Amino acid sequence: LTMPKLGGEAVLRAIRSTHPTLPVLMISGYSEMSEHLDRMRDRYTGFLGKPFSAPEFAETLKSVMSRATIS
Repeated sequence: LTMPKLGGEAVLRAIRSTHPTLPVLMISGYSEMSEHLDRMRDRYTGFLGKPFSAPEFAETLKSVMSRATIS
């Protein structure tokens, strides 16, 4: 979610403007980002906080992908 120049929230908005149903997995190591996560939440966006386990990653990714309607 925090990157130089263009943050994850801006990237997600750009993705959603052209691909509204593309599955996206947002990952952050900052607990203070939780308020941003709630604002960005939609059916096709998953969120994962660091640190996470391989099973947590797999389950979150599977959940987001299962809702995908990619065309």
